[in-house]
Amino acid sequence: MLGRGLIGVGALEALGGIIAALAFGVVLGRIGVYRAAPSAVIAGWALAAVIPAVAWLRWRRRRRGIAVARLAAGVERHGGRRRGVVQGIAAWEATEGSSLIDQADRVTADWLAAEGDASLGPARRQVHRGLQAGVAWCALAAVTLVASGPTRDAGADFWHPVRVLMLARAPVTIAVDRDVVTRGGHVTVDIRAPGQATVDLWDREVGQAWERRTLLLDDDGVASVRVGPLDAGRFLRAEAGGRRSETVEIRVTLPTLLEALDVTAGFPAYLERPDEIIELGTGPLALPVGTMISARGRVSVPVTAAAWVDGDRRRALTVAGAEFAGTLRVTRSGVWQLAVETEAGGTGLDESAPTLEIVAVPDSTPRIAIPVPGADTTAPTSLRQPLLLDARDDHGVARIELVSWRVSRWGERGPARVDTVPLPEGADDRALVHWVLDLNDRGFLPADTAYYLARVADNAPRPGVAESPVYTLRLPSLAELRRSTRARAEGLRAATDSLVRAQEEVSERLEDLAVEQARGTGGEPMAFDEAARSGEAAADQQEILERAEALREALEALSESAWQSGLTDPDFYRQMSEIQELLQRAVSDELRERLT
Repeated sequence: MLGRGLIGVGALEALGGIIAALAFGVVLGRIGVYRAAPSAVIAGWALAAVIPAVAWLRWRRRRRGIAVARLAAGVERHGGRRRGVVQGIAAWEATEGSSLIDQADRVTADWLAAEGDASLGPARRQVHRGLQAGVAWCALAAVTLVASGPTRDAGADFWHPVRVLMLARAPVTIAVDRDVVTRGGHVTVDIRAPGQATVDLWDREVGQAWERRTLLLDDDGVASVRVGPLDAGRFLRAEAGGRRSETVEIRVTLPTLLEALDVTAGFPAYLERPDEIIELGTGPLALPVGTMISARGRVSVPVTAAAWVDGDRRRALTVAGAEFAGTLRVTRSGVWQLAVETEAGGTGLDESAPTLEIVAVPDSTPRIAIPVPGADTTAPTSLRQPLLLDARDDHGVARIELVSWRVSRWGERGPARVDTVPLPEGADDRALVHWVLDLNDRGFLPADTAYYLARVADNAPRPGVAESPVYTLRLPSLAELRRSTRARAEGLRAATDSLVRAQEEVSERLEDLAVEQARGTGGEPMAFDEAARSGEAAADQQEILERAEALREALEALSESAWQSGLTDPDFYRQMSEIQELLQRAVSDELRERLT
């Protein structure tokens, strides 16, 4: 039992020592020892490896304390026995045939059985105290390890010794947010030195000596610092743990300022509007689509590129030294900002960049109407429909077209026909045009329907086109044509009868004048009233002749229309012949020759 107890004491001492060594290693990491001296991470693990060997040596020394001779001496001392009694028996070897030795052994054995266990109490208490001390030592070491924060911040470095040793060999790097700044500007310097607690930043102006500044690194080995204002070029480098970064150069340039900018708007030619100078900063500019904006300017430093920028849209300008020039075509609304790039590598102006807030005004859509007839109607029997076309546009009418097509009474649609309507002279923003839609010789038949519309285009670079509503012309059926033809024939007959009566009246007046003149003195000129009545009669005869010609033309047109409409009634054509005879009687050849 005493041996097993001593083994437990040794095991507890070894376990507590290992935990204490680990806690010691974590504490070294928490206070930054590994970042200052990365090789120190080996110390904690080496100490933890040595603890078991030390515990083994202590166990061997304690084991010697419970040897047979030492236990026998302790029993004699605590049991009040004569010195050497128990030790002698323990050291003697059994001898055969010695009654005295056997008797002494029996006496000693009987005493040990009765009093020996109590005599070993001090040894047992010593082992028990050792076990208690071992348990307390392990608990204290465990509490210390937990309190040291083994998984937090730098304390976790102890559990990764290889990483700590590798970070000790990691390079030191330095970076700046920009290597070209304008005079008076600042730069942000980012330094990375893994595994280090501090880093030295060396700073030097052009022509000056190096100056050192020590910076604290965070847990990731990173430090940031702002350097400036800068009036001249700078050189920067970083050093930590015997390692040095590359040297970074920062160049200082003059401010990029806009010294001059002239912007002109050139309007599309069809507007006939002179160029205008644009004043920037006066708010949105309403410009017609197609306007060409010309810009010419100069900045304080040489530039390598310049452009108008609107989001992802970019219009490059031509550069020459510190000057730039170019054009921008207005196609849609947007806010354009001037962007430049300098030879020193800078981008943008060091002041508010000028902007062009453009509101693109598209060309208005032209309008066209057909006020006459202005509605669906029935086509005349002549198939010639008079139209009035009214086209308008704020920047001028360029072209008018009339589109028409046939739809048969069975619903079959024919090809469309496009007629270009001549514009009247002097037409600009409005054109009123009289046009006749002629459906003759286009295959139209009675009861068909003609559809038509007007189309107009303005004179913009990209012409705007508009169309009127679609109107219909219904062609009368054969029955309707026949009724209409007969009605027209009746009208012509009535007009012809009236013409004949008028001719008879004029003839009677002329005969009366001739009789009166014959009664007068021969060779004398006619009186004034007689000459006046003679002139009136001649005028009436001329009017009769003109009416007769008009009736003749109407008669021919009616005959042709009747033939086209399929009118073959003999009574109708006999009536037409009678009208023709009346016209010939009303206008005799003698009268025609006299008036001509």
